Amino acid sequence: DRLDLERAAAEKAQLKKLASDNELLKRKNLEVALHKQEMERVARGKAEQDLAVVSARQNKPAPQQYKKPPEVKSPVKPAEKAMSVSLPLIKGDLKLVIAGAIQPDTMITFTDFARSRRDRPFSRAESRRNTKIVPLIANTRDTVREVVISQANQGVYTITAEPARETASITLSLKLYEGTSKAVTRELGKHTVSRKKVLLKILMPDGILWDDDAAFSGNMEDSEGVTKFNTESGLMWKEYNE
Repeated sequence: DRLDLERAAAEKAQLKKLASDNELLKRKNLEVALHKQEMERVARGKAEQDLAVVSARQNKPAPQQYKKPPEVKSPVKPAEKAMSVSLPLIKGDLKLVIAGAIQPDTMITFTDFARSRRDRPFSRAESRRNTKIVPLIANTRDTVREVVISQANQGVYTITAEPARETASITLSLKLYEGTSKAVTRELGKHTVSRKKVLLKILMPDGILWDDDAAFSGNMEDSEGVTKFNTESGLMWKEYNE
């Protein structure tokens, strides 16, 4: 529908801007590297000139006044330090920050769970009606990746990870509604991803984590799965066994 098209267009625009900023960063790094090469060439030339003058003086019978050769000036002003270009901060309703030297592959699925019907749990058939979500992804540093959902709908988001090449040891941080008055940050600790595993399940827009027992009054388990409930809000959330 129109809302989905507008959201897709917004996400596409953000991705395009991120790609443009990445290209700018590459050009800036190339300029710094070329400048460094030019400075090294000038320094070598000056050292060779100085050595030639000293050698000429040693070969003469009597010392002569040494006239310092004119200093070769670089056409480019030396940079005091390497230039850095910061990528724009990507904000959204839901952001998972993944820190680790080796980054796993991540997948996100969404299951609709409107607030108006949360007084009864999913059926098994409803739990399988999930949609694959393509988030915004930014590598803010060599070892940090941000996975962002700009606008969250009413339902359950499941974020899963699996090794890209080898086992990944990562630390997770969850940020909700960053940059707003409702901003919340939760540290989710360390995880080892040696095979496919669920990193988190979260009910939005409430920001309720499935593994946060404090958000529920209790739970019920049967042969099909586990239902967690909150007597104050009337929430009934069921997750089925595989």
